[in-house]
Amino acid sequence: MIRFIAIAVAVVTSVAGDYFVKQGSTAVKESTTNMTLKIFSQPKTLFGVGLLTIHFVALALAFRLAPITLIVPLMATTHILNTIVARTILHEKVNWLRWTGVMVIVLGVTVLSAGE
Repeated sequence: MIRFIAIAVAVVTSVAGDYFVKQGSTAVKESTTNMTLKIFSQPKTLFGVGLLTIHFVALALAFRLAPITLIVPLMATTHILNTIVARTILHEKVNWLRWTGVMVIVLGVTVLSAGE
């Protein structure tokens, strides 16, 4: 049970971390030589980096507790969730080819996780 909690925490913090890093990086409008410094001084970027740190800790714990053949397919759900976040929250355009890719990932995760 703890391995699935670790994987779930890794997935959720990965998606949330990606979202906040995206928000922080797009808050910097100008392209300058110190743009990277400005991006990493954004509170949302720092929060996202913190979430991604939690993600890596949870992922390391999951690798300790479960086989990689279980973890990697379940971590692929981050692609699905990031696409949903991109479309619904960030209002990015997601074409049919990307949605097809998401469906392939869903099918792959289902097949590969069926053995557990």
